Parts: sequence; C-alpha cells; structure tokens
Amino acid sequence: MKVGNETSGTRVTQSRNRLLKVGNKTSGTRVTQSRNRLLKVGNKTSGTRVNQSRNRLLKVGNKTSGTRVNQSRNRLLKVGNRTRGTRVTQSRNRLLKVGNETSELVSTV
Repeated sequence: MKVGNETSGTRVTQSRNRLLKVGNKTSGTRVTQSRNRLLKVGNKTSGTRVNQSRNRLLKVGNKTSGTRVNQSRNRLLKVGNRTRGTRVTQSRNRLLKVGNETSELVSTV
C-alpha cells in the first residue's frame, strides 16, 4: 500500500489481491474495496464514499463533492468534474453520462 504525501485522516482497508491508490492531499476519504476491484480517487477529493461490487469500475473526477453513485452488475457510470448533488439510478445494460458542471440533476433511467 502506498499513501501519497500530505495525507491526513485517511483510513484504508485492503485485502488480498486488491490495489488502492490515494492521491496527494486527500483527507477524510474512506475506501472499501473487495476482490478484483480497482478504485482510483483523484487529488483533492474530500467526503467521497464509493461502494463497488464485483466486476465494476467507478472513476470519480477531481473536485467532486457530495456525489453518491450506485452501480449494479454490468453497468458503467461516469461522473464528470464539478458535479454536485447528482443522483443517478441505472437499470440493467444501460449507460448514463453526466456532463460537467451539472447541478441538482435527478435522472432515472
């Protein structure tokens, strides 16, 4: 496990065959990973909670706050930079992309 410079208050739980990279200057970030999962958290992200399940990948851009993302099997969701208060619900075999600088958008697919 490698933790970048100037990280404070970061709790990281890793188990076998898992990889977690935390960028510099991240604080208060809790990350839980399970088998065969990869999560990358960009620099200067705070208060981001990410839940991943098997064979899923979620990328959270820099400077995103208060974003909750739920993913289910065979789904991919990409959230652009600077999105706030976005709730996204996806159903099977669907793809939703949320662009940059969107606020208070509620989408149900």
